Amino acid sequence: LYARRGLLVPLLGWLLPHGVPELTAMLLCGAAGLALGRAVIFPGALRTRDALRAAGRQAALVVLGAVLLLAVAGAIEGVFRQVVQDDTVRFCVAGFNLLWVTAWIALPGRGDDARKQEVDRGA
Repeated sequence: LYARRGLLVPLLGWLLPHGVPELTAMLLCGAAGLALGRAVIFPGALRTRDALRAAGRQAALVVLGAVLLLAVAGAIEGVFRQVVQDDTVRFCVAGFNLLWVTAWIALPGRGDDARKQEVDRGA
């Protein structure tokens, strides 16, 4: 409907700047919920309560990150989206949001696994 009326680009420019962090937050919360469910259904060698406690700590950190993403999305939606009218600027901000959100999720802890494996091996 929007594309047929020539409004698709303005619509995407209006939605994407805040949509990138907002949708990412929703996906993270869903993943945290799945991790909790997995701990209940497949606790492994742990008791269900212990597996849920461990998964709950990780899920809480993920949800805390999602809250930060929602705060950013709210600020963009409440202020930026109303003030900036140029679609090019809006798409640039959406691209920037996609880059920093991807980096924020993908890059942390890169060296931690190698150090942990060395500690586990007794190195």
